[in-house]
Amino acid sequence: MSGFYSQLTREGLLQLTGPDARTFLQGQASCDVRELSASHGMPGVICSVQGRVTCDFLLCQLQAEHLLLRMRRDILPLSQEVLGKYSVFSKVKLNANPDDMTVLGCWGEDCAQIIDDVAGAVPEQSFDTVSGDGFVIVRSPTGGEVFECYLNTTQNAVASEFKRRFQECSENEWHVRQVQNGVARIEANTSGEFVPQVLNFDLSSHISFTKGCYTGQEVVARLHYRGKPKRRLYYAELEGQPDTDDSTIELGAPLFSQERTGAVGNLINSARTDSGLCCLLVTATEQGAATGLHLHSQQGPKLILTPAPLAVDVH
Repeated sequence: MSGFYSQLTREGLLQLTGPDARTFLQGQASCDVRELSASHGMPGVICSVQGRVTCDFLLCQLQAEHLLLRMRRDILPLSQEVLGKYSVFSKVKLNANPDDMTVLGCWGEDCAQIIDDVAGAVPEQSFDTVSGDGFVIVRSPTGGEVFECYLNTTQNAVASEFKRRFQECSENEWHVRQVQNGVARIEANTSGEFVPQVLNFDLSSHISFTKGCYTGQEVVARLHYRGKPKRRLYYAELEGQPDTDDSTIELGAPLFSQERTGAVGNLINSARTDSGLCCLLVTATEQGAATGLHLHSQQGPKLILTPAPLAVDVH
């Protein structure tokens, strides 16, 4: 059978437990937590009071008083600290990166069938979830048979069966698929730098504009109803093989154009491909996309922009 998995070591989990877990998160997250259920998760962001994104997450419900937020591992400590400042008056506990949980990414033509065989059901629509003793499985919105799996390693029957039935691939292969599908992710270097609309989170179900107040909501809503983002998210590839290794490609690095002085955008995410590097970046919705971009300096590697899901069409 054709099914693949990657161990997602760059992903981390933040658990919220307690009788106030849902109401507390409702006051902090951009998504409407009232719509969360045992069979449906949702993406969202946590913003600063200035409306800048501290972290993006995928939210799932393990039990009525037990919620799980998947986010980049390198921003877990900051996210826990930010949420912890607001949790002191609520009956909620935060637990970052529990040792007994692991994150897998699964895909392939037969992925859904394998999940159905092992878990007894398969999520049908984007962000639908299936859960059981020691596991939660979420269907990715990127199209096709793509899933994220959060597994309890101490109750490892499902985890062991997944690893037996799926073929293991490098974590980079998962990240290439995510970048090529326009899935922007906040990481340590970009936390607190951008309003959600710049990263197209208003186009990807991360934000509810009807839920009411949450931290940073006034800024986000004002841009939605009264303004227009001056920058948007694009997909790009480096022209040819870059003369640099991954360790020198700093997320958040500035982008430059031959026609303008000063930086015109930033690198958001990247992943290594056989031919070079695929990227998600933000730049001006008009001049940046039309004039061509270079990484780090006007003489740096050239970026070729192409349309991608959730990215602004450059043509």
